Amino acid sequence: KTNASTTTTEALDDSETEIDLTSVTGFKTAGVIKIGSEIITYTGISTLTLTGCTRGTNSTSAAAHDSGATVTQVLIAPIATADESTTVTITDSGHGALKGDFVVFDGATATGGIAADTLNRRSGYQITAVTTNTFTITVPSAATSTVSAGGGNVVVINYLIGAAAGLGIQSADPALG
Repeated sequence: KTNASTTTTEALDDSETEIDLTSVTGFKTAGVIKIGSEIITYTGISTLTLTGCTRGTNSTSAAAHDSGATVTQVLIAPIATADESTTVTITDSGHGALKGDFVVFDGATATGGIAADTLNRRSGYQITAVTTNTFTITVPSAATSTVSAGGGNVVVINYLIGAAAGLGIQSADPALG
């Protein structure tokens, strides 16, 4: 899931290829992180260390970071739209979400004619369908173009507790709550 966040346990120079973290809980075994304004890809995790790091990716610059810097798991261009459709597909490998769960996006840019404010709305979206590596949501207004990989370089997806946590049906109807 991409809402994982932690801190560094060491100061980093701009060429470090292994990054020591306070925790790796929730981090993908290989993926993309953001520290400050720098985007970094990594190929593995060894204990509490991200390994195989490529610094300054996706048009960002490699930079030095202090010990204790915030590290956030992000996705690069995970949003796909289809012209004249309100169904949006999100790619997040091994997300683990279920149909009916809720997600809130942060950092997504306008994609396929769907405004950033719409994608990043605080109320989020209920997942309408899932596969192992994708899920779909329904947005209020149809896309105006087809985009296979959009949303920008730093999309964070917050997966909210849903049916899998055994908390019952999510509903505003008191009779169902």
